[in-house]
Amino acid sequence: MTAPKFERIIFATEPDGAFGAAGASWRALDLNRIMTIVASVGVATEAVRLDRLLDFEFRPNDLLFYQSAYTPELRAYVREILYFVQERVTIVPRFELLLAHENKGVQEILKRSWNFGNLEGHYHVDFDERLLVPPYVFKTTSGAGSSGVHLVRGARDEARIKARYFNNPFTRSLKLLQRKWVLNAQQFRRYAYYYKAFSPYVTQKFVDDLDGDLKILVFGDRFYTLSRKNRPGDFRASGSGRLDFDTPCSAGALNFARDIATKLNTPFLSLDIAEAKGDFHLLEFQALNFGPTTLTGSSGYYIEQDGDWERVTATPDLEESYAHAMLVFLGEHAPSAK
Repeated sequence: MTAPKFERIIFATEPDGAFGAAGASWRALDLNRIMTIVASVGVATEAVRLDRLLDFEFRPNDLLFYQSAYTPELRAYVREILYFVQERVTIVPRFELLLAHENKGVQEILKRSWNFGNLEGHYHVDFDERLLVPPYVFKTTSGAGSSGVHLVRGARDEARIKARYFNNPFTRSLKLLQRKWVLNAQQFRRYAYYYKAFSPYVTQKFVDDLDGDLKILVFGDRFYTLSRKNRPGDFRASGSGRLDFDTPCSAGALNFARDIATKLNTPFLSLDIAEAKGDFHLLEFQALNFGPTTLTGSSGYYIEQDGDWERVTATPDLEESYAHAMLVFLGEHAPSAK
């Protein structure tokens, strides 16, 4: 493998020294092993705690790899630090993909802005401003394993969702009633809107007649696949536990995943894909801290060779896969030598 032209690779760890996640919340990636593999091509590596990045002396040809976090508070801290660090060093993945981590709303913004995914979706905060008409899928912006995901078939489902996610507490409703008697109509409209029960959410066009979906993890030029069946009597596959690592993946699905990975320009990526009537649709994606089951439970991966997809049998190795994806990224995106 050709040595990259970046002179130093920085790995941003959490304040306790952990880097990323390896499935269970108590397991982090073995960063020392990843760094050893990356350094084997002749590039310097260094680990720096996230809370010390603002005082770190970056060099012109540095590159920073980082991961996000599962807890909302730590994830917000990562975003805030990286927002200012990106002005001084190239970060990978790009900052927009950090915003999209555990945020389905930002995912919809990126799908629309960057024109990928092949599925109509909208991001709102006011339930009365929704654009799609039933049937559609309602999603809260956060939540894993299909939590906060509902199929909306008609007005009854919409009423249930509004009551569950967009309902003011009793004390606020009482306050609104009191204000209605003392404010004029224009003042009350503004007051009522100011205290309206807002909650960010996503609506997606419903893809009918699916019995499951496809999870594809991209690590550089390796594509790991997993077929997931829907829950019994349900339209959702995520969190069902009905997993199939052995069903062959079609070239169409792999091409669809490859095109998205190329557009997002990131070394690692998790894609939830639906296939209906020969078309592929992106349901959700993550570029940071996604579950590794599709890789760790696999017996191999797909790789594209001369326009054709070949399946390679391999023992799963999460750290080696992360390091491989980083090296592929470095080789493909190294800056011109100065």
